[in-house]
Amino acid sequence: MMFLTLVIFFAFLLIVWVVVRLLFRLEKHDSITHDERELWNRFQVKEQEIRYRKPKK
Repeated sequence: MMFLTLVIFFAFLLIVWVVVRLLFRLEKHDSITHDERELWNRFQVKEQEIRYRKPKK
């Protein structure tokens, strides 16, 4: 009975560990910096061009 309890406990810990790793991986790809980097790479725009636009005359 004790062995079965330990097996269930460690299986639960393994499931929690997998879910937490999945959530952190999703959070990394959901961040604003990741989105900005993707836009810069996709449209080949530099960071300075986005942030420091020259005023039109």
